[in-house]
Amino acid sequence: MYQNFITQNIDMICVRRIDRKGESKLRAILAICFYKISRFMSEISLKSGVRDFRLMSKGVVDAIL
Repeated sequence: MYQNFITQNIDMICVRRIDRKGESKLRAILAICFYKISRFMSEISLKSGVRDFRLMSKGVVDAIL
């Protein structure tokens, strides 16, 4: 992810987890519950794992701020 960010002059990279290999069952269950509660309480529907990790250039950060 970082290598592509640097070499391809990308402003922002957002990624999604597709599995939870290596995590305990408790942590995976809590993550599933978090996304379900979030969907219930918010108008925004987050899909599980979406944008858990992100890289942004300074220009993008400045634009957000």
